[in-house]
Amino acid sequence: MHPHQAAGANRSNTWSPPWPSIRCRRPGTWEPRRRPRGPSRNGVAGQARRSVSERLTAASRAMARRRGSAGTVGRRIRCPGSSTGGSTLTENRAVPVATEADHEQLAFDAPGAASAGRLALPEHFFDRPALEVAPELLGALVVSRSQRGVTAVRITEVEAYEGPDDPASHAFRGPNRTNRAEFGAPGTFYVYRTHAVHRCLNAVCGPGRRPASVLLRAGTVVEGADAAQERRGPGVRPRDLARGPANLARALGIADLRHDGQSACDVAAELFLAEPSGGVASARVGRGPRTGVGGPAASYPWRFWMLGESSVSPYRAHPGSRRRTRARG
Repeated sequence: MHPHQAAGANRSNTWSPPWPSIRCRRPGTWEPRRRPRGPSRNGVAGQARRSVSERLTAASRAMARRRGSAGTVGRRIRCPGSSTGGSTLTENRAVPVATEADHEQLAFDAPGAASAGRLALPEHFFDRPALEVAPELLGALVVSRSQRGVTAVRITEVEAYEGPDDPASHAFRGPNRTNRAEFGAPGTFYVYRTHAVHRCLNAVCGPGRRPASVLLRAGTVVEGADAAQERRGPGVRPRDLARGPANLARALGIADLRHDGQSACDVAAELFLAEPSGGVASARVGRGPRTGVGGPAASYPWRFWMLGESSVSPYRAHPGSRRRTRARG
């Protein structure tokens, strides 16, 4: 007889498992769950399990990148009908993986190609609060230059983030390793990673280096549509090439963080912001709450877009806000 079985033989209506470190309980008995012995989940064993998992995830992504295909991301889901604390399954869903073609090199042999007939926005344009800069960025151009040629996107939708005064801003809780560029000089780019595979492009602004930024949410490709179509895929409609912040960055060939902290006002650079050919009348500018923002800043009307533009992304409320609205209704 196993030692654990012998130890529980004198107890009535109990059952002890033959393995020592499993949390279990026989239904209908008083015996509580056994806590696992040895290192805790956050101890040495937990770190080893996580490191192995991370290595396997990195290896699978590298293999998918070499094959030029999409990778997979595992998501823990609860089995239908399971009780609290019940079993879970892992659902794998395909995600786009950046290939070597996405990381394009500069084409410095023709530095004037992207700047022909265009003027970059001056630095003093961004030396203002984000709420002033954001609506005036509508109609401006984001211009990128790569081996595939020049790609220009006309901005049709933006969101303002006011730093220390905005709970939804990345700069609300101070600088860290990922948002350091948002605390930089006005007139520079702030690029961050979202969902592990996408990039989002922001213009840093704010008077006196006060951290603030404007997220470029959507635009219309006005030059280099073939290159943008190749980056986004053959099945994407022209209006959707730069519809959404991650799609806008991908259409411009932004697949990494090398533009983070770089100047947005250098007409000879690979990526810069150009002055609009014509201003946008205030009557054509819509205003409302920002997409996907929850908490106390959910109702701030700091999203601006050009009315009548098909490239403007649809508004989606934060899931928590939708639940609270249904509960009140």
